[in-house]
Amino acid sequence: MTFRGSPTVQAIHPAAEGLLNPNHARVVVATFVDVDESLARVEALCTGRIAPFAPERADVDGEAGALLASLISSIRRRMLEALDRLGVKRPEPTISARWSIETALQFAGIAYSELEPLRLRGYGALSPEAEHELEQVVRSLSSLLDRGRALLHEADPAAMKDMLADIGGAEGEILRSLERMSADRQLVGVRPLIVAAAERVRSSTLDVGIFGQVSSGKSSLLNALLGETILPVGAVPVSAVPVWIGHGDEASARVRYLDGRLESVSLEQLASISTEQGNPDNALGIRSIEVTTPRLTTGLRFLDTPGVGSLSTSGPAQAFAHLPRCDHGLVLVPVGAPFGGEELALVRGLATAGVPAQLFLSKADLLGEAEQEEALTYLRTECSRLLGPGHVLETSLVSVRRPESVEVLRAMLAGMVTRHAAERARALQERILSLVRLTAQEMSGQLSTMGEDATREAAVQATLSRVRQWAAALSGLGPTALDSAVVAVAEAWRAKGDARLAGQSAITAIVSAGADRIGGEVEALRETLGSPRSSARLAPLFDPPVLVLSMDLTRPRMAAGVLLQSTAAHRLSSVREPLERAVSTYAARLCAWAEEAILDLGREASSANVASTDLPSDLSRLERLAEQICMGQPS
Repeated sequence: MTFRGSPTVQAIHPAAEGLLNPNHARVVVATFVDVDESLARVEALCTGRIAPFAPERADVDGEAGALLASLISSIRRRMLEALDRLGVKRPEPTISARWSIETALQFAGIAYSELEPLRLRGYGALSPEAEHELEQVVRSLSSLLDRGRALLHEADPAAMKDMLADIGGAEGEILRSLERMSADRQLVGVRPLIVAAAERVRSSTLDVGIFGQVSSGKSSLLNALLGETILPVGAVPVSAVPVWIGHGDEASARVRYLDGRLESVSLEQLASISTEQGNPDNALGIRSIEVTTPRLTTGLRFLDTPGVGSLSTSGPAQAFAHLPRCDHGLVLVPVGAPFGGEELALVRGLATAGVPAQLFLSKADLLGEAEQEEALTYLRTECSRLLGPGHVLETSLVSVRRPESVEVLRAMLAGMVTRHAAERARALQERILSLVRLTAQEMSGQLSTMGEDATREAAVQATLSRVRQWAAALSGLGPTALDSAVVAVAEAWRAKGDARLAGQSAITAIVSAGADRIGGEVEALRETLGSPRSSARLAPLFDPPVLVLSMDLTRPRMAAGVLLQSTAAHRLSSVREPLERAVSTYAARLCAWAEEAILDLGREASSANVASTDLPSDLSRLERLAEQICMGQPS
């Protein structure tokens, strides 16, 4: 640790050596460090750099602030001189600034999660409007944190410029131009994609990323593909940091820290540094781990990512941050788990980054042959339904307990390595063209981050879940609607009104109240995703007259008081079963309509983020250049 604004370290005063014992020295340094942290806050107040949520008012004028800032410099200088005179070594920096920033972002993410409606309900009831607003607040703030984490995983800006400077041809010109634009206009979202594209230019390997939920079998599958146990596996959330595995003459491992340090470690140490148990929330500040093994095919490299959806706040962010850094993505969905949410965001994130993907139903040995085919059909159907028509995603089975399925995957990857050498240039050119267009969308504020894609999918899935719950409740409202009609008919008889109209209105009111909840969920999602109401499809209507028209609801001649209601109940008793069936059928129709509307909203929001946009003139030139190299034309 150093004091802010400290001058160059001077040699220890020779006459002062040995004046204090180690305990005294530690107390002096700790005191000075505490004071320095307080002075930093005073310094910010003096210069007007007051945070918006700070309790202090900006009531120190310029002249007084300048004098106080000068005084602070004098205090710091005197503290440093005192250390020298006492023979106490000046504190040295021991913590990476990147690690501190990532830790702060992680704690901010944890703090934001405490604002989720589910947690705040413990402090009292929340209105639907409050819950909706809180969900939007948490999503938007979490998305900004994702951008911060993505920046931390970006190469150092100076190193990034050096890397881009070595890339020749039109590809290098485009990437360097995009880097300058992203820096000048603070286009945070595209910078990791620029780094990833530059890495692909410099690399000749086929990089295959393994993605999926916690305990989906990613590490186990990689060990099976390698033919040896390199990665730690377990029944609880395991991977905490990304692990790259490539070919090498001998088995080895290196740790790359956020501050740029490289450290060689043994394979036996991986469990203590790469897992959530040994390195919770990546407290060690590791960027990635690089493993080599002679068992892996030359030209192939695997990326094992932290599982999404774990209790770790860094795992999902790191998994999404590495989406654009591979050439091919394998997304694992374990048997029995629903497809949606994070998996859908992973697939769409890979597509946005220009990376082809495949779905694998993992742990398939838990199912019999007939059940396997049924599970595959479900996965393909859900994938097609959620992604929309025309989006074909290859889907297969895999199980580490069935060597033949692993062998099929190994053979498929070997074929991809062979083709990669021939197709690498074209794939890279198409990725760069996509990157130009994504940069234009970022400039116009249309491009969402991978984290935003995940939160959008989470909102869609949560709305679907609530709609199904409301539909189930609506399906059982037949008896309630009939009881309400009985009371309404009796009241109409007393008032000599239209009993048939009263019964219809009572039934419609009950069913409509349940239907309004479902429609409200769809509209709330529409507002959250910013979709236009013009695209809304009309919901099916509930029309009960055919039920009531068949009843004799003429007013009884001799009935009064409670007898009227008993008579109404008797007259309407025969319609009970048909009404219950009608309400149940309507609930199913309404649920189907709502599900389709919700999925349409999700697809519209996703496609809006990759829609073409008018390009500024400088980007138009880059787009034309990228199109020319994609078509094989000279630049």
